[in-house]
Amino acid sequence: MVFTDVFVGFPGRPHDARVLEESFLFEEAASRFDGRYLLGDAAYPLLPWLLAPYRHVTSSWQPWNSKFNHVHSKQRVVIEIAFGLLKGRFRRLDKIDVNSIPQAVEIVMAACVLHNLARRHGNVFEDSDIANSDLGIFSSEPVDVDHKPTLAARLRDHLAQSVPLRLYALC
Repeated sequence: MVFTDVFVGFPGRPHDARVLEESFLFEEAASRFDGRYLLGDAAYPLLPWLLAPYRHVTSSWQPWNSKFNHVHSKQRVVIEIAFGLLKGRFRRLDKIDVNSIPQAVEIVMAACVLHNLARRHGNVFEDSDIANSDLGIFSSEPVDVDHKPTLAARLRDHLAQSVPLRLYALC
């Protein structure tokens, strides 16, 4: 687990969707993820390249909606673990001086680079590094979204319905 895109520098606790919209990743996503997807929790909007879980149970809810959400959640755990590993190794991240945003940005970026170098050179973490870290660092408040069928919703439905039920059983 390495970090492939790091965007830091927002002071306070802005909503995840706002941070995404201000990032380079958001600007470049359409060309970077052609035919591929990123997973986002319920705090992110559903976009053609960003798969968020199904949010609302409706009369048209299908078994594959629940299965998709289950598989989606299991895959997203990898992200939570990666941040737990980072915070476990670099405990200073829990004590960054929030009065110095530029210094905080440098510390977080350096920690991500060092984490990636350690991973590439075979330096792995112990389970205790994760256990001693707070994994609940993300807001998972859903964003207010328009419920009209969109291209992104149709893509997610297609993916959810395309996975054979026997594969869902493996997750």
